Amino acid sequence: NSIGVALAALLLTSQPCLGDSTATGKKLIGYGWGVPDTEALRRDIRDMEQYPFDGIGFRMKGRYADGETPIAYYAFRPERIESAWLEADRENLRHVNFDRFTDNFVVINAAPGTVDWFDDEHWSNAMHNVAVQLEAALIVNVKGILFDPEIYPLRGSMAPLWCPKPLADDPALFRRYVSAARKRGRQFIETIGGKLPDAVVLCLIQASYAVTKSAALDSTDP
Repeated sequence: NSIGVALAALLLTSQPCLGDSTATGKKLIGYGWGVPDTEALRRDIRDMEQYPFDGIGFRMKGRYADGETPIAYYAFRPERIESAWLEADRENLRHVNFDRFTDNFVVINAAPGTVDWFDDEHWSNAMHNVAVQLEAALIVNVKGILFDPEIYPLRGSMAPLWCPKPLADDPALFRRYVSAARKRGRQFIETIGGKLPDAVVLCLIQASYAVTKSAALDSTDP
């Protein structure tokens, strides 16, 4: 039940930022296994632009001062991503010049999904993580973000973002989680809009999550 509620609420809250409905034509955006980080983008952009896309999704990687990789694009976690970790990404992007790709997106993952719906500090940090990545991506004038909500199981159990254990244990908390999901969805979209007011938000598979889970909802639930 929680997956459907959280995803549906986030979708509803996100709709005002889904781009210009009066626009004509369709765009083909490259995204999938092997999505490039900024280093690959800098190195291979001329080869990438040989493919029949209108744009591409790419990731920030982020590095600690000692060179370790913290996987910055995993934004939905309680810990903050420091802006300094993205300096290598920013430097790479300063050397990227798109010749043919016009519609490019920075990828933001819901993983690891270890934020608590009701913890304001968790969400403040997660939204900071989204903001610093989008701010860096604006170096190459991205159109917006490509949001990937998929979260793989952590140590055999689902992450608390889409499957919070308290709700699984007590379905009576359903309405409380609905309210929290809408609040956090609004935070997410306002964070994006604060950096890029005309942002386009591409959201992968989320609608199908909500549809497939809706059949499991009790008929008494809204």
